[in-house]
Amino acid sequence: MRMIFIVLLAAHGLAHLPGFIGGWRLANLREMPYHTTVFAGHVDIGDAGMRIAGAVWLLLAVGFETAAVGGMLHRTWWGPLTAVVATVSLCLCIIQYPDARIGIVINIVILCMLAVGQYMALARGIA
Repeated sequence: MRMIFIVLLAAHGLAHLPGFIGGWRLANLREMPYHTTVFAGHVDIGDAGMRIAGAVWLLLAVGFETAAVGGMLHRTWWGPLTAVVATVSLCLCIIQYPDARIGIVINIVILCMLAVGQYMALARGIA
């Protein structure tokens, strides 16, 4: 089960890359056309704002990949890192709704799985 979770983290990290690519206009993505608005088109943050958002997408991709590697190597910091990265990712997905609506669901699943894993560890007296 843990390896499935780690694969989910790694895949979710890779899924953040289009946000970076689109925000920096490194490629034209048909599924994610370039725009400078957030909150379902209600707030225009301009080109600079989209570049900042793109940089955050990239940082989150690195964060998820780092957490996945930490989980594979049984590092103690991988769970807290995953919680922070998934929470920030959830916030960014909400800001960029509806384009990132699938990410909202995935981040909630990740956070719930972390909570269940922590509960199970506490119940076993491990944590």
